[in-house]
Amino acid sequence: MISAHTELIAVGCNSTSHALDWAGATVAYGAGSFIALYRPEEAVVHTTLRGHRERVNCVRFARGSQAVLVTGSVDRTARVWVERQPGSWQCAAELLGHAEAIEAVAGAVDESALTAVTAGTDGTIRVFQVDLNEGLDKQQPQQLEARQVIETGKHTALSLDLAQLDTAQLLCAGSTDSHVHVFVQRDGVFDRAARLAGHAGWTAAVAAAQAGARDTTQGATAHWRAGDVIVASGSHDRMVRLWRISRTREAQATGLRAQLDAAARGDELALQEQTFCVAGRLYAAAADAVLAGHEGRVHGVRWRDGRLASASADGSAMVWAAQSVWQPQARLGDANGRQALLGVAWGADSLAAYGIRGSLHAWQQQGARWEPRAAPSGHAAGVQDVCWEPQGRYVLSVGLDQTARLFAQWRGARWHEAARPQTHGHDMRRAAFVTPTAYVAAADEKVARVLAATRQFAGLSAFWEGADVELPAGALAGAAQPELGLSNRAAGPAHGAVDAAAAADAAAPTEEQLQRRLWPEAEKLYGHPNDVLAVAASHDGRWVASSCRAARPPHAAIRIVATDSWQPPCAPLAVHALSVTALRFSPDDRLLLSAGRDRSWALFALSASGAFRLLHHRPAAHARIVWDVAWAPDAAFFATASRDKSVRLWAAASPAAEPVVLAFPEPVTAVDMAQRQGVLLLAAALESGRTFVLRAQGSGSPPRSWAPSEISPLLMHAAPVRRVAWQPGASWLLASASDDHTVRLTRISLP
Repeated sequence: MISAHTELIAVGCNSTSHALDWAGATVAYGAGSFIALYRPEEAVVHTTLRGHRERVNCVRFARGSQAVLVTGSVDRTARVWVERQPGSWQCAAELLGHAEAIEAVAGAVDESALTAVTAGTDGTIRVFQVDLNEGLDKQQPQQLEARQVIETGKHTALSLDLAQLDTAQLLCAGSTDSHVHVFVQRDGVFDRAARLAGHAGWTAAVAAAQAGARDTTQGATAHWRAGDVIVASGSHDRMVRLWRISRTREAQATGLRAQLDAAARGDELALQEQTFCVAGRLYAAAADAVLAGHEGRVHGVRWRDGRLASASADGSAMVWAAQSVWQPQARLGDANGRQALLGVAWGADSLAAYGIRGSLHAWQQQGARWEPRAAPSGHAAGVQDVCWEPQGRYVLSVGLDQTARLFAQWRGARWHEAARPQTHGHDMRRAAFVTPTAYVAAADEKVARVLAATRQFAGLSAFWEGADVELPAGALAGAAQPELGLSNRAAGPAHGAVDAAAAADAAAPTEEQLQRRLWPEAEKLYGHPNDVLAVAASHDGRWVASSCRAARPPHAAIRIVATDSWQPPCAPLAVHALSVTALRFSPDDRLLLSAGRDRSWALFALSASGAFRLLHHRPAAHARIVWDVAWAPDAAFFATASRDKSVRLWAAASPAAEPVVLAFPEPVTAVDMAQRQGVLLLAAALESGRTFVLRAQGSGSPPRSWAPSEISPLLMHAAPVRRVAWQPGASWLLASASDDHTVRLTRISLP
C-alpha cells in the first residue's frame, strides 16, 4: 500500500457574508463545500473539513471555546465541529430543519453544552442545544432538530450573534427589514425583547460584546458600565451603528449627549429607549453612536478589546477606537475600491479579511502601523486544469473564477502562490506550458492566448533558490491589465523592480502583490468557430494543438500551430464527430493523441515535412465520453479515461489491438502516468473526487497486472477532478484540480 500526505491545498474563500472567522491560532473559512483551516503564521491551509454537500455560506467559532466551530451551508444544514485533539476536528452534530439555505450562524459554549443558532432564507431562526460529549466515539454525527423556531415572516435574518447579559443569553439578529432584533433567553426559550431601528438599508452584520472595566474610561464610552452589552451593526446604508443594552438605572447615564447627537442627525426613532425584563431586572436598549466612514455597503463588523473592525464593499477594512468620539484608527485594504470586502475577523494583534473572487487579506499591527501579511490564496470556483512547468519547478492552474495562478515553493519549503499570470474576463478551461516561461491558455472564447513570463517574475528570488528562471531575450519587465480589456499589456520596468524587491523579503507574497504579478500576452491563436475546449503543447515547444466545442464534424477539427511562426503547418485534423475533450503529445513529440465526446480516440504522426497525418482512429473505443488521455513515459502505450467507469490502455505500436481494461467504481475524469526506476504509477481520479494510484512494473507493452491503492478521501477532493498531473523529476508529487475549488499537491510514498 502507498502512503500519502498533502503539501498544498490552495483554495479561495467563498464570496458570501460571514464566511470567515478567527479564534486563537486558527482561522477558518468557507471554501466551496469545505471549511478550510490555517494557522496565520504559516499562511497555508493545512486542513479542509469535509461534510457539507454544497457551498458553505457561514463559519463561526462558538463564543467561549476555540475548539468548537459552527458552519452553515446552501445544503440547508448546519454542522458543529469539535477539535478533539490539536489539529484533529470531528463533526459532532448535523443541525436539520431549514427548508432553504442557511445565511448566518452563531454559537456559545457553556461547559459541554452548545447553544447554536441558525438563520435561513426560509424566514426562520432556529435554536439548537448540542451536547458536545454525545457521540464522541461514533463515526457519524448526531442529527438534531431545533429546540425553538423563531419565525421572521417575509424578512430574512442576515446576521446573528450571541452575548451574555448578566445570567441570560442575548441573541441579536440583523435583518432585511433594516432592524436589529434582540431576543433574550428565558427558561431556555428566546423571547423578543427589542427592535433597534435606525438603519436605512439591510442590516448585514451584527456583533455583540460585553463592555469591560477598561472600556468605561474613554471619553466616548465613559457612560458605559462593565457588563453592558454593546451591539454593533453594519448596514447597506454604509453606516455602522452602536447600541447599548444595560440595566435601566445605568442606561439613564447615556444622558443628554446621546440625545443631542441623535437629534443632530435627525434620527428621531433612534432616541426611543426600549426596555425589557429578565429575572426581575429591568434593562434598556438604546442607540449609542453612529460611525460614518465607509463609502460602500458594510458587510462585516467584529469587536475585540473595545475596538471595532468593519469591512465594506468599498474595499476597506476600518479599525474604530473610542477617544473623545469614535474615530477610525486605521483604514486598510484597497484604496481604489475595486475589491469589495465581505467580512473581517480579529486575531490577537492582527486582522483577517476576505473579499470577492476568493481573496484573503491579513494585516498585523506594529505600533501605530498595520503591515500587510501573507494569507492563503486559491481559486474561488471550480478548477479546470493544472499543468507543471517542464522542469517541475512550479505548477499552473486555471479555473472558472477566470484566473490563472502559479504556485511554487517559497524558500524551498511551503508551497505558495507566486504569481497570478491572468485575471481574465471569461471562465478559463485549459492551459499548457509551451516553454518554461510561456504557456497557452483556453477560455470560453474562440481564441487561445499565449502568455510570456516577465523579468518581474524571474526576479522572485525567494521562489527560485538555486534554480534561476532564464528568460528569452526581449522579455518584458512587467504587465498590467486595462480596465475593460482582456489582454494583459506590457508595464514599465519600475513596476517589476518594486514587486521583485518585496518578494525577496522575509515573508510570502500578499494578495495585493499577487494581483500585480501578471504576464503579458504574446500571441493570439485564431481559427476555431466555437469556444476553445482543449489545448496541448509539445515537450520541445515546437507545436501547439487546440480544439473547440463541436456539435458536428467540421467544428471538431484539431488545429496545429508551429511556435516559430505561430502559423499552422498543415490543414486542421478532421477526424472526430463531436467535441475533442483531450489532447496530448507523446513524450518524444512524434505522436499526438486526441479523444472526445464521440467516444473515440485518434493518433496522429508527425511527418518529415512538419505536417501531422492520421495514423489510427478507434471509433467506439469506450461506451461513454472520453474525458482524458495520458501517455506512458516511454511512449509505448497510452491511457484513455471515460465516463464508462474504465481506464483503457492501448499499445502505440499496435493501436488496433484490444486494450487492457482497468475498471473503477465511478466515471473516470482524469488520468496521468509516471515512471521512476522501473516503477510505473497510474493516477486515476473519479467523478466523486476519489483518487486512485495503481502500481505496475516494467515498460513496453501495457501491463496487465496493477496493484491499486486509494488515497484517503480526507486528503482529496469532494467533486469531479478535472486534471491530475505528476511532477516531472524524481519525486512522486501529484497535482490535481477539481470542481470543489481546490488545487492539491499530494506526495506519494511507496513501501
